Amino acid sequence: RIGQDGMSDAEWAEVTQAAATARNPFLTQESRVMGGFGLVVMEEGADNPNPLLKRAVTVRTGVATGHAHPDSLDLQFYAHGLRMLSDLGGRTMGQYGKPSCMTSYVHNVVQVDDDDFTGGPRNSTGAAWLNAFWPAPGAQFTLASARSEAQPQVSLYRRGVALIGVSDGADGKPADAYVFDFFRVSGGKVHTWCFKGCPPDEFTVNSPLAAAKSETAQKYLKVHRAGSQLEGTATGDMEATWRLRRAEERVKPREKEITLFNVEQRMLGKDYSAASPRKFTRVNLFGHDGDKLMAGNWYCDEFKGREFDWPLLYVRREGKSDTAWPAIIQAYAGEPPITSMRSLTVPAGAAFEVKTRNGFTDVLYQGVSADAVTLDGGARASGEFAFLRRDAAGLCA
Repeated sequence: RIGQDGMSDAEWAEVTQAAATARNPFLTQESRVMGGFGLVVMEEGADNPNPLLKRAVTVRTGVATGHAHPDSLDLQFYAHGLRMLSDLGGRTMGQYGKPSCMTSYVHNVVQVDDDDFTGGPRNSTGAAWLNAFWPAPGAQFTLASARSEAQPQVSLYRRGVALIGVSDGADGKPADAYVFDFFRVSGGKVHTWCFKGCPPDEFTVNSPLAAAKSETAQKYLKVHRAGSQLEGTATGDMEATWRLRRAEERVKPREKEITLFNVEQRMLGKDYSAASPRKFTRVNLFGHDGDKLMAGNWYCDEFKGREFDWPLLYVRREGKSDTAWPAIIQAYAGEPPITSMRSLTVPAGAAFEVKTRNGFTDVLYQGVSADAVTLDGGARASGEFAFLRRDAAGLCA
């Protein structure tokens, strides 16, 4: 039955009144595990019908087979109605972009030994599974692991992701959240942390970068756009920021000139406002001072409506078979919600103190065993994830 059909006016009035107050099921879904599909989704603001005030993180699980990307444990971040950390999409063919979307290093993962996690689209052998799912509103946590027949040397491939709510947004103010990401890898000789932010019209890194001249960088970045290959050394705790593209620009990645469109407007459609604050994706990676830093542009210039020139970032560590990659990720409008962050000393795992613009002081911890540890300030934590929040009045419930 569609529309009023045979209902009386009184019956139809009851239906339309109920529909006006009902939640749109597509816009009001709780955090969930989509086991058969291979995706974990954590959402803040699930009850809010306004998509601009929702925040969500996804972690890729499940089996990679057929034409699946080699992206086990890939991380994506949605905020302000926008894909602020997303997948490139696409197939093996060159018109979908270069480097190929079917490679691990164009995803938000850790690449091992300069090779793909699975054996490619014809022999995809990766499997990822869920270890823990704790969707507590305000501090949600997912832990997932993966293995691959294509990389038998990798004995641990595990990612812990916490989505931390900061504000729900109201009266024109944005809804904010940040992500505490902790990726661990054991096995192999070279580990490269890969991150791509959002399609930007401005990209900055707090460590100096220059034209790639080393054999390592030239080989690693050889498929990225000519002239975009850069390298340097991570100094201190690395910070990189992508400003979501608004400016339309004519560029020429190769022989053909293309137009880079207003990405924010394309995604928001009727909700786009040029007067709204600019949108940014920022990542802070800790504990990799002195590691090789590389950047190069993924580009797409053969597919109408899919034109991009997008800088990807890489941090590379050689000679160690066990590595950890603790990071804080923000997707924000105007000013970042975090005013300061610092790494806390723990014997194993990762811990941070994060202070927010609206007066919260958060202590976050991800562990590697059940052993209890004492954090700065005397707090004790154990297990896979712990979170503590204070404000001016003291401990937050």
